[in-house]
Formats: sequence, structure tokens, C-alpha cells
Amino acid sequence: MKKILVSDYDRTIYLDDDTTRKNVQAIKNFMKKNVAVIATGRSFEDFSGAIKKYSIDSSYYLLNYGNLVLDRNFNVIYEQCLRKEELDEITEFFGNKECDIYYCNKDINSKKIVGNIYKVVLVYKDKNKQMRDYKEFVKRHNYLVFILKSHPHLEVISTRMDKSLAIEEIERRENSDLVYVIGDSDNDITMIKKYNGYCVKNASTDVKEISSKIYDSVSLLIDELMEED
Repeated sequence: MKKILVSDYDRTIYLDDDTTRKNVQAIKNFMKKNVAVIATGRSFEDFSGAIKKYSIDSSYYLLNYGNLVLDRNFNVIYEQCLRKEELDEITEFFGNKECDIYYCNKDINSKKIVGNIYKVVLVYKDKNKQMRDYKEFVKRHNYLVFILKSHPHLEVISTRMDKSLAIEEIERRENSDLVYVIGDSDNDITMIKKYNGYCVKNASTDVKEISSKIYDSVSLLIDELMEED
């Protein structure tokens, strides 16, 4: 039975340039007999630059924290969208705050609600105002809100949404339950717990505590999995 490897992207596959390219090549080798899934919180617009820069190839792309899954040819095979009432609630709260609101659909991040929306991104210039609004929003509303480390952004999705649900769809399509997962951050915890998964050495303490093994790189995990073939 073919193996399914699900790997987070930022700070897992993507680190320094040399490590990133080595991981990407290892994924391509793995795909000769198995299935690779790159999982990221990024939207397609945000991730497309990485695909081009590193010549990334993957059996599936799990985007927007698992709310949109594309196949190798970028066709939609699974989606979980924000409902109209959820979009209205998010927009009403952040509409009068000092931030720009972007709605992420399959192709672009737009300031208008166009098509199915998988994630809302709030772009701030002031980190203090970002944190103030974050605390107020999570106190008043029940959503999953991610604070980006690299940019003063907040990213909002529904609590109905989960990477594991997207992985289950891929399992069904591939008729395989040999799933291996690896990540580094708190939004990977659910899938790591469910699949008894792994993490990379730069993972957060919480992720390391629940991971069954820590790897120096994704490519080393792939080497082990391919040795078992």
C-alpha cells in the first residue's frame, strides 16, 4: 500500500535555502511510489511564489489551514468555506479597526468577497493594535485566529475547519491509511496527535511534547520511509 506523507511547509520544509531545496527534492523522489501532501496556512496566491521559486511538486496542496485542497494540477478536490454569517461577523468587527481586510478565495487575496472564502487576513501596521484587537475578538467571538510571527497579520478561520478533515479526504481518494505527518507549530498539533506524527527540531515545545519522534529535516524522514519500501 502506498504511503501518504503530509508535511507542513513554513519552518518545516521551508527553512534556509539549501535545506528547502533538499526537502523539495526528497518529496519529488518520494512521489515516485507514494503520495506527498504539502500543508500550509498560506493561501494559493501566497504559496504560488514558493512553488515557482523552488520548483515544488506535490501530489496535493493543502492550503488555508486545510480549508482548501488542490490536486497536482491545482484542481479543487476538497473545501471548507466560511459561511456568510461568519464573514459578516468578522467584517463587522474588523471593519472599523486600523487594518486592511483580505478575503482569500481559491486564486487571490481580495479586498472584496468573491467566490468561496477559506480564510480572512487582517493586515496591521501597528503590532500593539494588532494584539489589542486579537484579544478583544477572541474574547467576544469563537473562531480560530492565528498570529503570524513573520508579519503583523491575523488570520481567521472557522472552528469547524481542521487539517485532519482534509487529510481524511486524501486517504479516501488514495485508498490508503498509511499516513505520516510532520510539522512544527501549534496549528499542526491536531494532525500530529491523530496520526501519531513527528516534528522537526525547531518545533515549538508544545509540538515536541506530543510528537512521537523529532527529525532534523523532512528529507531525513523521507529517507527512512523510502528505506521501508
